[in-house]
Amino acid sequence: MVLSIIIGGFALNESLGLLSFMALSLGVFFQLVVHTHDIRDMEGDKREGCYTLPVLLGRKIPIIFAAVGYVILFVFPLLGVFHFNFNFFFPVVMLFFSFIGLRKLVKVWSSESAAKEFVEVRIMNRISTIVFALLFSLALL
Repeated sequence: MVLSIIIGGFALNESLGLLSFMALSLGVFFQLVVHTHDIRDMEGDKREGCYTLPVLLGRKIPIIFAAVGYVILFVFPLLGVFHFNFNFFFPVVMLFFSFIGLRKLVKVWSSESAAKEFVEVRIMNRISTIVFALLFSLALL
């Protein structure tokens, strides 16, 4: 879905428009952090024969992907400040969410079976996605 919006934007005006930029940013962030949800149930996925990213590549790789996602959570709004004249408040807020998300991921990285931390990471992923989308929507006004 994200690619259809981006390709449509390129086809219409041959540049990365605001809507394409928003779709790309949200899509990349979500795809990088979504795999942390599968870490908690790795053993059950192995028993059931589900091929999730944590089962295939191990526990640490999805955490690294999510960390890259949280860095992107700050970088894309910062690019938006320079390219689309977003308010500088947007990347500052996202820096706060990136910092909290990365702290939660460090806790998950350092402990083998941290059920509480997995729940916190899941909640942080959802909150960050919602805030990211809302702030992008405000950028359209």
